[in-house]
Amino acid sequence: MNILFLTFWYPTQELPGKGIFIQEQAITIAKTGVNIHVVHVCIQKGSGLFSIEYRSETVADLPTTRIIISSMLWKGYYYFSRFFYKIVERRVFKLAEAGRFDMIHSNVVFPAGIFGDRLSKKMGIPHIISEHWSGLNKFFTTHLDKNRGRQAYNRTAAILAVSDFLREAIKPFVNDPAKISIVPNVVPQETFHFKAKKPDTDRPIRFIAVANWTRGKVQFKFPELVIQAIGNIHKSHPGYKIELEFIGSGNMIDAMKKQASDLGIKAIFSGQKPKSYIAQKMQSSDFLLHPTLYETFSVVIAESLMCGLPVIASEVAAIPELINEENGVLTKNDVPSWESAILQAMTRTFDRAMIASTVANKFSQNSVGHQISSIYTSVLERIK
Repeated sequence: MNILFLTFWYPTQELPGKGIFIQEQAITIAKTGVNIHVVHVCIQKGSGLFSIEYRSETVADLPTTRIIISSMLWKGYYYFSRFFYKIVERRVFKLAEAGRFDMIHSNVVFPAGIFGDRLSKKMGIPHIISEHWSGLNKFFTTHLDKNRGRQAYNRTAAILAVSDFLREAIKPFVNDPAKISIVPNVVPQETFHFKAKKPDTDRPIRFIAVANWTRGKVQFKFPELVIQAIGNIHKSHPGYKIELEFIGSGNMIDAMKKQASDLGIKAIFSGQKPKSYIAQKMQSSDFLLHPTLYETFSVVIAESLMCGLPVIASEVAAIPELINEENGVLTKNDVPSWESAILQAMTRTFDRAMIASTVANKFSQNSVGHQISSIYTSVLERIK
């Protein structure tokens, strides 16, 4: 089985974390014996009006074709990406000359799903879309390509949503909701797995928070809530020894450092770190804090649970599908609620081994990979 795996979100040397969950999914599918050829269309910031570069390389053992469009007008080019369809089509047809593709698997309806829909029609092969995007409602309300997006959804053989929450968000734009399956993001078990902690009553209670700490037009992460909540607990419960570590970078870091310093709490700001570092911290910490506005899945929560680390998180979007009383605490996004949730978690006993074992099969490479390859097989059998 030969799959053209089409994406506009994918890690690069400059942005190693961009779309890494999509790369992990491609790696996972390939491990089931499916032949994956990644086509990554990268529209990025450049110094001139327009330049294009083609690269053929092997990334994470996957044959990968990169179509790199650089421009100082990159944001506009991304919005109007339909004008680059012919460039992508010519490169894909060239790849197809070397060996037939059986199916196109696009990632996110815009732009990849729209491109995949057109390629599918021209090449006469089925098309499926994996959906991760939190921007669907805005896209289908205001974007110039909203009708093309609906067409892509309705002509595709299957849609893979990463959560039930996202499936419900997709339904209004699909004529046949039965084609939507829930396939979670994958968490590599070789990196994220349970490791028993050594008992140490003298060490502080360790909290970690992992995110992109960037505020844009919309603020998606709320570190100020957890910093203030920890500060209040530090003041009202001086007997607690607490250590708070933020992993990740962004334009909010300076304000976060100042807030923590003003409150007199011990906070570590580690910056960008590889997955191996994050996994080690999850295995040795006591709680993950995830203050967020919106999540269609939350890879970091899944990674945490795979390590057996209890989670304290905002009760929003898809997060209640992951968190229950056995593995964490859900909270509203205000300081008193966060303070109460943290105190509640600190006074409870969690079975970390049980947390990890409960989710191991759900997010493992073996489980997710075979779920997707089974969908491929089902789609191909229907068109025989």
